[in-house]
Amino acid sequence: MQIITVKRLGPGKFYLSNKKQFGFIGGNPSSHKGWMSRYFFVKRISSRENPWDCDMSWRDDACSASLDFIRHLVPNQDFDQLKGTPDLEVFETVGLHFMQSLAWFGEAASRFSKARAEVIKTKRSYDGVLGRHEALLKQLEEIQTKESVEKESLSAELESARAEAQTYKAQAQSLETQVQSLDARAQFAEEESKLRLAEGFEVCLAQFRANGFSEEEYPPPFLDVDQALADMPEDQEEGSSGPGETPPA
Repeated sequence: MQIITVKRLGPGKFYLSNKKQFGFIGGNPSSHKGWMSRYFFVKRISSRENPWDCDMSWRDDACSASLDFIRHLVPNQDFDQLKGTPDLEVFETVGLHFMQSLAWFGEAASRFSKARAEVIKTKRSYDGVLGRHEALLKQLEEIQTKESVEKESLSAELESARAEAQTYKAQAQSLETQVQSLDARAQFAEEESKLRLAEGFEVCLAQFRANGFSEEEYPPPFLDVDQALADMPEDQEEGSSGPGETPPA
């Protein structure tokens, strides 16, 4: 048995409900004008096929209602003895208070159920937020890991480029040293070739003089070694003979 809410629709009509989300049950128990002061007892017949199919009974006063309620609490063989006791009003009063306590307990249970539903809803929301937070942390870790790998790769490439630049710099310095060495050798070879050419020219001039060529017959520029070297073309100077070769007599 449940203590339920009764809502009047009109003369002789009413609705019953124990939960607002389930709506109201329609019916017409009595056309008596004072039916709103009665206690109704509703017993559900079937909860599967028709959840709202029920039997209903009512009593006119609170004492009869509480006594009928006590009938459901004690065995049938003890109810007649309980009904004949002189303190029946006490039992009826206790039953009435118990019914009121039961109604209060039902209201408290309903509020507790709503609060529990809110707690479950809040917990699910919290779990959802926590799940999204963990997903964002995981994405952040992946991004940081990716950035770290890219940073290490760029650092390795930078070090490789620096090492390659140092290698090219060393090669350039080596080539510059080789060029300077070749330049020095070229200058030395040029000086040596000029010296050898001058010595060869002096030998030739001595032979000319020994063979009877005089300075009166040949102008002085022909016998001037420095002037002869200045007038000689460069390609001819490079292809000049060595000191051991002498012109034909």
